[in-house]
Amino acid sequence: MVQQNLTAFSHSVDLRGPLTKDITAESFSERLVPFTLTTWLCLLFLYLIFFAHEMYAARVKPLWANEQKASSLMFQSSVLFYWFYWYVNEAMLLPVTLDFAVSMGQSATMSGFFISSSLIALILGLFMGKKLVPEASFDQRRARSLLVWSNLVATLFMLLEAAVCNSAVHWSMPAKGVVFWVMILISQAHGFVGALPYVPLMVMWGKFTPKSEMSFWMILTQCVRQSGLLVGPAIFALVSVLVKGGSPIAPPSLMAWVVLAQAVLGLASVLLNALVIPQQMPPLPDADADDAEEPEDVTLSNDPKTERSVEELELPQRQEVVQGMIFYAFERQLVTASIEVSTIMLLEVSYGWSVELSGIVFTVVSFTGLFASVVRPGLPGVHGVFCLQCHCAGGRDLPL
Repeated sequence: MVQQNLTAFSHSVDLRGPLTKDITAESFSERLVPFTLTTWLCLLFLYLIFFAHEMYAARVKPLWANEQKASSLMFQSSVLFYWFYWYVNEAMLLPVTLDFAVSMGQSATMSGFFISSSLIALILGLFMGKKLVPEASFDQRRARSLLVWSNLVATLFMLLEAAVCNSAVHWSMPAKGVVFWVMILISQAHGFVGALPYVPLMVMWGKFTPKSEMSFWMILTQCVRQSGLLVGPAIFALVSVLVKGGSPIAPPSLMAWVVLAQAVLGLASVLLNALVIPQQMPPLPDADADDAEEPEDVTLSNDPKTERSVEELELPQRQEVVQGMIFYAFERQLVTASIEVSTIMLLEVSYGWSVELSGIVFTVVSFTGLFASVVRPGLPGVHGVFCLQCHCAGGRDLPL
């Protein structure tokens, strides 16, 4: 029903702009690069390693877990790689999304919808994960299981998405339209399952990390996120060159191989978390000692020019902050998807750039955001951050 309504709408209102009106599915190659038996066997080998380790961890403990120290270097590294993986995933899809959507009989507008469509599923996954492992009665074993197994299931959805996409290269155009929406549904399931451990992981990180170290690791987190956006287009270019072998291939086939590469990175993240995250709660940092080290400043200023933390706000003002954050989450995902698609469209159609070179643009742009993350601690509060964002408006994910 949704597909029929959107298809009817696209016919009544021409969603093709002046740059893409002459681009059709016939404009692209129909060469298919199938997944080989070796590819599936390598993936199966990674899954077997995971299952073997989980059997060992159930009897002893995770191989690299430090049950004597909460904030170990391995634990922090696994959390950083978790963020790196999510942002690499996002950056890898950007260069090929436009060609993929057009080759499936969709418009450039629908390519932006393809990127941002999983937003609602992600938010639902966040709320469900919070219900499964509540902070008030936090269970370390359950949190670890949710983190490891939900991400493993998410990689299975990725492999399903890749297989469906690659098989549709030589199908009819109506069938390709159905596959496009099937892939959106699979991405919804993948986004929902992948978002389940987000809140439990953040609660775990907050418990494991001493307050005196939080600022340092948060800055590193912002840098790693931007690094993911830096590396993602480069990984896409590498996958594209290896798969193409010097000859053009069908965009659905290239998309399938990119999604397969995402699944491999996801498996690497799952294995790292399984090896590092402890099943038992280690001795936590002494919160009282951390509080004693912080200077006491109980005087609250009424000066409107003075910045106030969220903890100092009244309940109605806190609710406004939460509502603003929810609105920002929806708005950012849709707006950035439209900016990304329009950028790719301009570079490919107007300037004749290849998808690989178009992706490198986001590497350059993300470097601006990485620079902002590094220099931000020296800025004078919120106003300095705002000015920096205005200066670096090209950075699509500047940290607040």
